[in-house]
Amino acid sequence: DGNGYILRLIETQGKETKAQVCLPDFTINHAYETNPVEENTHIPPFTAHELFVDIQPFEVKTLRVNLKRMD
Repeated sequence: DGNGYILRLIETQGKETKAQVCLPDFTINHAYETNPVEENTHIPPFTAHELFVDIQPFEVKTLRVNLKRMD
């Protein structure tokens, strides 16, 4: 819908995990976890270049991020 980029994270080992997504060439302006139809549900912890997500065993986690490319 033009409101950011969608990231899908999939846990494949059957273990609860904490994911850290690093985007060193971009600045994260906003980040949201979404439901499967990409409606924002809540804001995960994030910094200017990283976001952090808890993922359950075999879960598919959908994130929407608004990014600015660093020059």
